Amino acid sequence: MADKASNYVIIRFLNEKLDNGSVPVELVPSSWVITTTSEHYVLYPPKKYWPQLDDWVETNRKADSNWQKYHNFEVLASA
Repeated sequence: MADKASNYVIIRFLNEKLDNGSVPVELVPSSWVITTTSEHYVLYPPKKYWPQLDDWVETNRKADSNWQKYHNFEVLASA
């Protein structure tokens, strides 16, 4: 689970695979990790926005509610 005192988390997407077969690991703002009483997920932008991802992470941009929800992920670290 994301530590709300941390600005960023490193997450591993458990049910996703890259072209080389590895599991994707990403640094994202901790605000992209959402926990409610009924759900725990990370919001992540569609592929067409990936070129902007570094800037969005650096500026700690808020996630859009229409981004895809990923429920199968693991938080590896907080920073």
